[in-house]
Amino acid sequence: MGIAEIKSQARQALHDRAAFSAIYSDEVIDEPVPTSEQTLAGLALTVRWMNKISVQAAEGQQGSMILEGVDRVCFNQPQLTALGLTLLRNAVVECPDQGATFRLDQREPDDGPLNVYWSVTVE
Repeated sequence: MGIAEIKSQARQALHDRAAFSAIYSDEVIDEPVPTSEQTLAGLALTVRWMNKISVQAAEGQQGSMILEGVDRVCFNQPQLTALGLTLLRNAVVECPDQGATFRLDQREPDDGPLNVYWSVTVE
């Protein structure tokens, strides 16, 4: 087993353990995803909510730094593929079990297999 396969398996295991149910909607699709038909077929959408710290130098203030929290969510690419879902900026991701709603802002660069990251604003 190669390093890429080990990394994929580890990422899938992490997502399976840490993700929670989500419902996706945007201006293009007719009904939220997953639809009732997709749910009956055993398909699901789950996300992991994450926060990272962005450190930036303060302009004109030598030695000063600005720390900014960046909220983001991580989707699972195999789930997106199975649902036929293409994520769009300003779409809404609702996580009813967590009482959280997010609005997608910017897709972040991929860092390997499976994970799809988006910065979000918390609604």
